[in-house]
Amino acid sequence: MRTTTICGMNMNLNRYNPVTAIKALIQRYAYSTFELMGRNYVHRPTDAVSLVNCCKGWPYICASRNAETIAGVPLRLYVRGGSRDYYKRKSLSRERKSYLSQVTGKQADNVDEITEGHPLLDLLDYMNGEQTRSEVIEGTVLWQEITGDAYWYMELGPLGVPVAIWPLMSQYVKVVRNSAGELVGYLYGKTENDRIPLGREEVIHFRYPNPRNADYGLSPLEAAFGAAVLLESQQEYEQTMYDSGGMPEVALIVKGEVTEETRKRMYAEWKRKFASKRSGDKFIVMQGDCDVKTFGLPPKDVGVEFTQRFSREEIAAAFGVPMTLLQLAEAAKAGAEAGHYAYAKFTIEPKLRRMAEKITEQLCAKFDERLFVAFDNPVPEDQELRLKVIQTRLNTRMTSINEERAIDGLEPVAWGEEPMIPQFPTFGMPPRGEEEDDEGKGYRKSAENVSDPMNRYERSFKRDLEGYFGQMADEVVKRAGEVLD
Repeated sequence: MRTTTICGMNMNLNRYNPVTAIKALIQRYAYSTFELMGRNYVHRPTDAVSLVNCCKGWPYICASRNAETIAGVPLRLYVRGGSRDYYKRKSLSRERKSYLSQVTGKQADNVDEITEGHPLLDLLDYMNGEQTRSEVIEGTVLWQEITGDAYWYMELGPLGVPVAIWPLMSQYVKVVRNSAGELVGYLYGKTENDRIPLGREEVIHFRYPNPRNADYGLSPLEAAFGAAVLLESQQEYEQTMYDSGGMPEVALIVKGEVTEETRKRMYAEWKRKFASKRSGDKFIVMQGDCDVKTFGLPPKDVGVEFTQRFSREEIAAAFGVPMTLLQLAEAAKAGAEAGHYAYAKFTIEPKLRRMAEKITEQLCAKFDERLFVAFDNPVPEDQELRLKVIQTRLNTRMTSINEERAIDGLEPVAWGEEPMIPQFPTFGMPPRGEEEDDEGKGYRKSAENVSDPMNRYERSFKRDLEGYFGQMADEVVKRAGEVLD
C-alpha cells in the first residue's frame, strides 16, 4: 500500500480521491489555508491588508460587479419643504414619492428634487479635483466588499461645510476610542510612525454589519474567505502540476560518486536536448548504478472541477451575485431575467439604501437638516405589467397621457393633458355642429361630458341614423299622400 503524509494526515495513494481529501482537510482546519505540495501548514490571517491581497480572481470579479452596478445607479438630492428659490427644484411624480417614502420611512408629500445650484449637489457631482462621483462610489463599494469598511475624509472649508471628499484606503484606517468606549476619531497611515489623526466629524465610516466587532465591518470576502483560499490553493496546485507535474518525471542514476560539477554538466546537457518551455525542470541526477527511472502520478483531475465549482458558488453567494451574471453563456433567458431581478432586489437595493442613509446622516446634515439623498430604484419593472396598467388607466380615464409619461420620466406633450377617449370606428360624416376647432374645444366638450354614456363618435352616428330614417319617413309620408290623392 502506497501512503504519503499531507498536512499531517496519512493518505492512501492507491485509493486517493481529491474530493475526499480536500473535504477532510477543510473539516480539520476549518477553512484555514493549507499547502498541498509538501510544504508546512500556514495560517493566513483575515485582517484588512490580507483581505486586500486576497482580492483576485472570483472574489474580485464579484466585488467589482457589485461596485460597478451601484456606481451606475443615479444618486439624487432632495429637500423637504421650504420656499427658498436660489436653487432649482423639480416636483416629483406619485410613484417617486411613494418610493422615497418606502426607502426613508417618512412621508414625501412635500419633497422636491434639487436639480441645480446647491453646493452639496456640486460636491456630490465633482467630489474632489482628481476623482469623479462614479469613481468614488465604485471604490467605496469595492472596499466594503473586500474589507467590510470604507471611509470618506471630508475636507472642511472656512464655513465648516465640506468642500471636497477624499476616499481613504480602508486597510490603513484604525478606529480610535477613549477609555469610556466613545468614538473619538481615526488614525490613517501604513505604519505606526506615519499615521495621522482624523477627527470623527471629518470622516464618514461606511461599514457592513459585523456580529464579532462593532468597530469594523464583516465583508463578503471575509465571510467566504475559506472558499477563496481553497480556490486559490487549487489553482496553485494545478499550475504546479502543469509546470512540473509536482515531482520530477525522470531520474538519471549514475554508478559511483557524482561531483557537483558533473551533476550540473549532465543536467545542462539533458535540458538542452530534451527540455521544453512547458515541461520545466523534470530531470534530476542521482548516485548509484547507471539507470533511468520514470515516475508516475495518480490521477490529479478527479473531482477538482466539482470543488472549484462549489467554491465559486459559495463566493458568489457571499457577494450576492447570481451565477447567471457570471456565466451568461449557460443561462437561459427566463433564468437570467429572474436572476437579474433577484440581484437588484436583494443585493443592490439594500446596499444603496444603507449608503444613502449614511450620506444623509453625516454629510447632508452639515448643509441643511431638510436635505437627504436617495438612489433611484434599481429593481427593473415588469414591462408587460406596466403596459397593462397604462392601458387600463387611460381607457378608464383615471390618468392622462402626460401623467403616465411623467411616471416613465418623459417630458409632457401638448396633446396629453386630457384623458384619452377610447377609439371606435366612425360612420358617416363628422358630428354636425361639433367639429373640432384649432383649440380642440369639441374634444374637451366630449371629454368633460363623462355622464353621457356615448362618446362623440357614437353621438355622430346616432344623428346620422336619425337623419337617414327621418328622410325615409318623410319620403314614405310623401308617397303615401300622393297615392291617397
